[in-house]
Amino acid sequence: MSQKVNLDAATAPTLLAESESVCEAWKRAALDLRANQTELTTREVAERVGVEFQRLKNWLAREKKKSGADPAAAARAADRAVTKKTAGTSQKRSGAATDKAYEQVRIPGRGWGMVATRDIQYGELLLEERPVITLRNHSTVALSGMLAKLKMARGAKPNEKAGDLPELEREFTKLTPQEQAAVMDLHDATAPENSSSSTTASTGLTSTSAPAPEQKTLGGIFRSNCFARGVDDGGMSVLCLEASRFNHSCVQNVSHAFADPYERIYACRDIKRGEELCTCYCDPTDAAATRGRELKFSHGFECDCEACALPEREREAADRRRAKYKGLDEKIATVGGMDPRRGLELVGEAFETLEREKLLLPALISRHAYDGYQLACGMRNLLLAKKWIARAHAAQLIENGPDHETTTMYAGFLKNPKSHQIWR
Repeated sequence: MSQKVNLDAATAPTLLAESESVCEAWKRAALDLRANQTELTTREVAERVGVEFQRLKNWLAREKKKSGADPAAAARAADRAVTKKTAGTSQKRSGAATDKAYEQVRIPGRGWGMVATRDIQYGELLLEERPVITLRNHSTVALSGMLAKLKMARGAKPNEKAGDLPELEREFTKLTPQEQAAVMDLHDATAPENSSSSTTASTGLTSTSAPAPEQKTLGGIFRSNCFARGVDDGGMSVLCLEASRFNHSCVQNVSHAFADPYERIYACRDIKRGEELCTCYCDPTDAAATRGRELKFSHGFECDCEACALPEREREAADRRRAKYKGLDEKIATVGGMDPRRGLELVGEAFETLEREKLLLPALISRHAYDGYQLACGMRNLLLAKKWIARAHAAQLIENGPDHETTTMYAGFLKNPKSHQIWR
């Protein structure tokens, strides 16, 4: 008969300290503990997705080292480390507040960038930052920035703020003088000096030959540095002072996501000390030419990252694999709706293709693992349903944190895989 492993928030740290064997059991069940899955058999715990457990183990070891003995104390200390400034200013908090994992440095030939100051594990939360500006309509600002570039090309004076919108200006005036200065210090891809020459080496948001401040526009700065708030937020965009300093690569090692009220930056693979931390400003599953056009239009630079700098034949092969992935993405729903077993095969092919292209990002893992879970529900296969929802939930924890509505929904399915409406 399977032995039960009973856990709750109070006893977990004590169990961790008792013995290595109990410690291992607690580590393996920690994700389920956060989802309020308080009682599991040893076999059920072992069936949870394997790779996340080792990464969680590494995280626990670091937290234990930092706090002395009690990882729960470290977690409480991290929560207390939220940086609170005066009313109306930004808020930042680090996923490892007592051991910041990166610093902003000058990179030869690339301008400013964020570089790892220690080894970083997959899934580590590096930054949560409250935006200083939130706008309802990103596309209007983008168009405004392009108009600013065109007007300057036709001879308009550099200080003619053609790229600034009334709404953006109103939000800007609400900032403190220090925040206003920090915003205007960000890169403006529409400024004349940047629009007349390409920016190589994925410099992203900063440049070694930055334009004079009077040549920048507020609209151009916002357009060059903002993040989409989310796919369901009606085109809303946010500007964050620190998150904006992470440069671009089509083969990213960190990812960004907005989980209200914070923009989150987290590691999407293991990172070595000294590596530059780069997120992706475009859809990394697009072909190289499509990515290049998007980056040139939106950010004013030409990317020469690992993926974009491949020899022509290798780049064409990578483009074919990306096209294959997009085709699989479309087929999973249409084919899977009629034949769940074949749909699961397509999910497996999608994961293989993403892995080949170094695109196994938490957002995509969560998306397709949830596809797998729903297909398994359609097959009435409980074992597969548990496997896929566990993987989807683990990826969601990394991408959006434990309080996000999608993470909460997945936690419910993890607790009771048969609760999905497909199973009813």
